[in-house]
Amino acid sequence: MHPERRRRTAELEQLASEGRWETLFQRLMLQEFPSSARMGWQLAFLRPFAVPRMARTLVGAGQLVDNPRKRAYDTGLIIYEIVHGGLDSPRAREMVSLINRAHHGRAIVGEEMTYVLCAFIVTPIRHIGWVGWRSVTPEEKHSAVEFFGRLGRMMNIEVVPATWAEAERLYDDYESRHTAPSPEGRVLGANLVRVLKDMQPTAARPLAAPIFTLLLRDRRVAEALGLRPPPAVVQRATVAAARLRGMWQSTRPPRARPIFTPGKAVRGIYPHGYDLHELGPQETNAS
Repeated sequence: MHPERRRRTAELEQLASEGRWETLFQRLMLQEFPSSARMGWQLAFLRPFAVPRMARTLVGAGQLVDNPRKRAYDTGLIIYEIVHGGLDSPRAREMVSLINRAHHGRAIVGEEMTYVLCAFIVTPIRHIGWVGWRSVTPEEKHSAVEFFGRLGRMMNIEVVPATWAEAERLYDDYESRHTAPSPEGRVLGANLVRVLKDMQPTAARPLAAPIFTLLLRDRRVAEALGLRPPPAVVQRATVAAARLRGMWQSTRPPRARPIFTPGKAVRGIYPHGYDLHELGPQETNAS
């Protein structure tokens, strides 16, 4: 391991010993595992599409069908604004208010809200554990539970996990009972895959969908969305590449600054940067 990575890992252990869970989680996601965390949140965003009731609600809301690129980017920016600033920051609180307004009046039951919250806790951490340059510690997993648990309470979600084991149980149990194919799920999955392809360099676009499907690591979810796993040779190559990348990263100096800058330009969506009022459904913001 690179000496600076070793030093910073020790700093994270110190944050855990002091119970500074929010700072630990921010460092973990924005600096220690930035690219893996970003992919993990993208996977978390996709998985509810495989639940027919939730897929119907999302299609009915419109934006994921009419403008899936903006919706996908906005969701990521909202999450990053909350994590980067911390839950007590003015920008994060504005984003929490936006989420609450966007959910108001939707036919969303409490169990669905708990599931989505757990998806954003569990999916990125599991993904980091699979492709990251080191394993995720129990304390780091707990920091995700603490951060999103408090966010869930700010969103008035009735059932919020208190431990990592509970978050995993709620997440896995819900998916085992509700994951199934639906026409709406296939539409949403196809739209998001097109967005993901657009994010890649031209030469890499043909591989974007099969590799993303592989990274789901769940045949049920893939089939529910109409996604086909790549050939076995692509699967083996992807796994090998992920492991080699992790080994290589461990020997390199870590990122000096967080991956996210508030208000930054986003290619093709916000080329000159964005203001918070531009994020989310505009009809909601206008109210």
